[in-house]
Amino acid sequence: WESRAFYGEKSYADICAGFDSVYVSFYKGIGGIAGAMLLVDTDFIAEARIWQRRHGGNLVQMLPFVASAAMRFDERIARMPAYFARAQAVAKGLAKAAVNDASSVAQLVVNPNPPQANMLHLHFPVPVAALDSARDRIADDEKCWLGAPRAVEFPDWSAIEIYVGENLMALGDDYVAAQYAKLLAVARSAPSAT
Repeated sequence: WESRAFYGEKSYADICAGFDSVYVSFYKGIGGIAGAMLLVDTDFIAEARIWQRRHGGNLVQMLPFVASAAMRFDERIARMPAYFARAQAVAKGLAKAAVNDASSVAQLVVNPNPPQANMLHLHFPVPVAALDSARDRIADDEKCWLGAPRAVEFPDWSAIEIYVGENLMALGDDYVAAQYAKLLAVARSAPSAT
């Protein structure tokens, strides 16, 4: 769903034409409770059904999942171009803040830059434990959730995935950049950051 805004006028069929199978989520972009759709030939679907059952994915009642996705589907699909534009604005806002604040924001790395969908990764030059601790402290103090840090392939670096949806649409670029700069500053001041 998220990729179409990047490609402009291409249809979903055009975007998917080069692939044998396509998996689309109903929870991340659409906002459903859970679930996804697999689009592929019938032989592959038959095999996938077997493995779905083997892994415990065959629920007795799917109606709540289907209903939650269906309720939001058309609205969220229509909003994807706005989410994509907002992701690009967030990346630009972080870059602009980096020019003005060499002490903190300048050390954050946006990947990819510019974003190619309404999701980007923000890399921090601190270990994941320090970022976790800082995120929890800011969440407690300010009621602002800044994501789920994860370790990356570079020692003493970590990253947060930023998925742009409705929650990020109303926040200004300066506020977003300031929160992530604060996250880095708090992480650096944590004992585990040394």
